[in-house]
Amino acid sequence: MDIITELALSIIVAIISAYFTVKFSLKKFYSQRIWEIKEAAYSDIIEQISVIKYYFSELWDEFIIGSKHTSKETLHKVASKGAFIISNEAADALKKFMSQLWVIETNWREENMSSDNPGSIPPPVEEYHDLVQKFSENFTKIAKKDISNKK
Repeated sequence: MDIITELALSIIVAIISAYFTVKFSLKKFYSQRIWEIKEAAYSDIIEQISVIKYYFSELWDEFIIGSKHTSKETLHKVASKGAFIISNEAADALKKFMSQLWVIETNWREENMSSDNPGSIPPPVEEYHDLVQKFSENFTKIAKKDISNKK
């Protein structure tokens, strides 16, 4: 009876030990995976901001119109996901940036259409560039803070 008790006790300890080992391993795995997804989301956003910054700083109108919309569409997609992947602070900052970008673009279009020579007023590149520069610096800080907190 003594051998059977020891064997049963050993099996119970092994099962409990295996259960907790698997549970903690899976928790760590899922935590790491979520961190990787967040890192990828922040990287994508910052990459698109860099594209916008590059074209605004170069003042290439033909590229500003074409490339800006591609980057803006990507940012709109990420902003619409909100804080599902990125932090609430990052989602709010991105939404505010997109709103400010829309205001600048709308004001320029209205000013252009109401002028005597529609289409003659160049895009407000400096205003765009300043907005993107400020947002880029702020968003990078937010991303670093969020990613470093989740590691």
